[in-house]
Amino acid sequence: MTQIKIGFKVQRIRSPDGKETVRATIPVASIFEEELTNGDIEALLNSLERDYWDLVSDLREVVASLRDRNGNQLRVLLYWELGDRILEYERKYEDSMFFLDGMVKHLTRDLAISKNMVNRCRRFRRLYPDKDKIDPNTPFDQYVAGFEGGYISGARARPEKDSNQRV
Repeated sequence: MTQIKIGFKVQRIRSPDGKETVRATIPVASIFEEELTNGDIEALLNSLERDYWDLVSDLREVVASLRDRNGNQLRVLLYWELGDRILEYERKYEDSMFFLDGMVKHLTRDLAISKNMVNRCRRFRRLYPDKDKIDPNTPFDQYVAGFEGGYISGARARPEKDSNQRV
């Protein structure tokens, strides 16, 4: 028997006290298909919102550490951590009838990082499930080059200006 999967979305909103938060929404049709009561829906949406907001809060700390140029030595482990927490969140809803529809898009919006970065971190974590097997002295770009076949970071891809070229 196939389990029905219902995608939910999250919107960023400001609460009445001015704090940033999220609001989960599910398609109206799913309410009728699953015969959910008003209380069920309220509890479900609160749980989805809380779980997503916890994920975003955790990931923002990791992203802030990545943006801190002083802690350069263990950066590759932070990329792994980012991917690990995202995959952990996905696993939490694996057997649920609900999943975050457009998760990468939501994370891109809420973390202010690129879609490519979210996907690379997820892929990196899948390919290296054991954190202890990662060499902290090897740059993340080098790992990405291995699984993307010749990836070059944006900083390294920019051609150097020739002194003879006109601007």
